[in-house]
Amino acid sequence: GLPPLAGSFLYEHKWDDIRRAILRTITRFEPRLKASTLQIIPLQDERRQSGHNTLQFEIRGEILTQPYPTAFRVRSALDMEQSRITFF
Repeated sequence: GLPPLAGSFLYEHKWDDIRRAILRTITRFEPRLKASTLQIIPLQDERRQSGHNTLQFEIRGEILTQPYPTAFRVRSALDMEQSRITFF
């Protein structure tokens, strides 16, 4: 999936680079999602992220269900020290 982030710090990365990496990974590994609808949105200003080296964001889009796509929204946190994503 994602490029290695363990041991790096949030200030070393630009939000847009991280957003693109997450988006690229989701579209590559999850074909049930409609790629054109995916949005990765930071939940806080990147300079004010809570937690130690953690970026919180929301993923929105549509799941390709029949007969119509279904909207979804997931809130996640990316721990830059451990390269771990959690969902809440």
